[in-house]
Amino acid sequence: MALAVEEYAKDGGANSPVSAIREHIGMGVDAKLGKHKVTLGSLAHMRLHGIKTQSQNSGSAIYIALDKKLVGRIDFKDQLRASSAIVVQDLQQLGLKNIALVTGDNQIAANKVAGALDIKTVFADQLPTDKITAVQNLQPKPTLFVGDGLNDAPVLAAADVGIAMGAFGSPLAVESAGIVIMSDDISRVPLAIRIARATRATATRSVLLGIAACILLMLVASFGLIPATIGALLQEAIDALSITSALAGKKVK
Repeated sequence: MALAVEEYAKDGGANSPVSAIREHIGMGVDAKLGKHKVTLGSLAHMRLHGIKTQSQNSGSAIYIALDKKLVGRIDFKDQLRASSAIVVQDLQQLGLKNIALVTGDNQIAANKVAGALDIKTVFADQLPTDKITAVQNLQPKPTLFVGDGLNDAPVLAAADVGIAMGAFGSPLAVESAGIVIMSDDISRVPLAIRIARATRATATRSVLLGIAACILLMLVASFGLIPATIGALLQEAIDALSITSALAGKKVK
């Protein structure tokens, strides 16, 4: 197959003008290269165009066809990060029991990754719209989705909480997410959850204490035990203390 591409390039085909570019989101791209039609994309994209392919490999692949004839294939092998298994365990300890793998990779590759991480729920061969449906149907609620690719942008926006890995992620994915991890360290995801929970607990406690202090102050003032001006100043002091307490940072490990 590589010889066919090489021979076409030697004949000057690589210098031909490119036109009629059409993108199929989550699947591939079609274009005209001179007088020829080029199709580039996933196995599903090839099947959509009636292009015959070899048997599906165990990993992910991008196929290349020229005039509806397969001329090449680029294989990708998923390599798990060393911290991935630890992150999954950490998320489970935080109470996220129903962890699912939602990916555009084929079923074989997805099952291999899920097996290594002890993830029971797998959604493979997912287009961007399929990912939204998969996440919306997951139970229990609320749902949290972590992603970084262009195809993850819609589901990052649709999930109850979207976390984008911003270091090397797609700008559109970053804009669609509610939380952005500004590094490529996936272990920051459990940390972000801990920070969010600690922040909410601190804010809730501060608001409740402020309400309780206000009620007590109103009872004291209603019996005329303090002048109105003093009561007003104390009210402002309570509001300031409540806000300061809610904004106080808390170190989370």
